[in-house]
Amino acid sequence: MLVIRIGPRSLALLGMVLALAVGLAIGSLRPVELVSAATRTNTTASDVLFSPAPQGSGVNLDQATRMIQAAMADARSKNYSMSFVILDAGGHVLASARMDGARPNTIEFARGKAYASAMTGRPSAALQESYAANPALWGNVATLGYGAPMLPSRGAMPIMVNGALVGAMGASGGPSEEDENAVRAGLAAIGLE
Repeated sequence: MLVIRIGPRSLALLGMVLALAVGLAIGSLRPVELVSAATRTNTTASDVLFSPAPQGSGVNLDQATRMIQAAMADARSKNYSMSFVILDAGGHVLASARMDGARPNTIEFARGKAYASAMTGRPSAALQESYAANPALWGNVATLGYGAPMLPSRGAMPIMVNGALVGAMGASGGPSEEDENAVRAGLAAIGLE
């Protein structure tokens, strides 16, 4: 009689190898309908699966630069040193700037405000009211994002183009109302509200 001893580590490793092999085998199978649709010569558009065309950010670098310059001009006219961040709808940075004299943390605050606005499609002033009404909810979602917190604080606006949310712009460094006014000036620079 032959006895083979398998310890717990070896058994776990054997299980992982078996699971990987089964996963690869199942994952490589294609449904019959897709294979037959791909091999037919007279396929119709409904038989072929298309991936959606990638969509642009809606705001290009030139527009983002003009937005930041207009917002900086508004801040300068009121003697504030601010930071500005423009994000696409996915929360990724398109452009950012920190004016001379603005505190280093203001760039991250502006990003957090813009991120919250981009993710919700709402002005950050409305998010600030939501936070006041339900701080427990915001305590749980504040850490979401690509290294940017969702800050429900006044000073950011969603960027809407033809009724579609394409991003957000945030500002920090002045009183919250002035942060928002600078963002409005930035949006107006490219004909948005």
